Amino acid sequence: MKVRKLVETDLSQVNDIFNWHSENGISTFSDATSLDERKEWFQRFDSPEHIALVAEDKNQVLGVACSFAYRDGGVFKNTVETSIYLHHKWMGKGLGGKMYSKLLEDLERTGVHRIVVGIALPNEGSISIHKKFGFEEIGKFDEYAYYKGRYRSSIWMQKLMK
Repeated sequence: MKVRKLVETDLSQVNDIFNWHSENGISTFSDATSLDERKEWFQRFDSPEHIALVAEDKNQVLGVACSFAYRDGGVFKNTVETSIYLHHKWMGKGLGGKMYSKLLEDLERTGVHRIVVGIALPNEGSISIHKKFGFEEIGKFDEYAYYKGRYRSSIWMQKLMK
């Protein structure tokens, strides 16, 4: 198994992973997407601090980890938001930690000052892995998103890089 940069030929498998989470959980806060929409998403990774990685084994994408713009506007250029999604058969097997380790290593070489992450609740696994990598809990957005027929909350966490 190796963790490497996402390439366009991975997008079909990456889309399958995101769509599985959209259909079977709440973490994406989005509906399933088409491959064309995933190709548009791929365009987000257009600068050194906007990174997309995949874990791959024998041409099978096992997960995706990425950093992307937190918000539009130059004042946030040194802050990124991160996300990680694993193939459901690989959840809870340590793959997320391997991917996050590589993502953070790559981010250390950029001008990123702060990393933020919003974690849809409940998701103890995601909270735990972020704490393992030095993220601190900074607050809760209570019932701010209406998704799958009810209001949802998120825990927000952050990590200082430099």
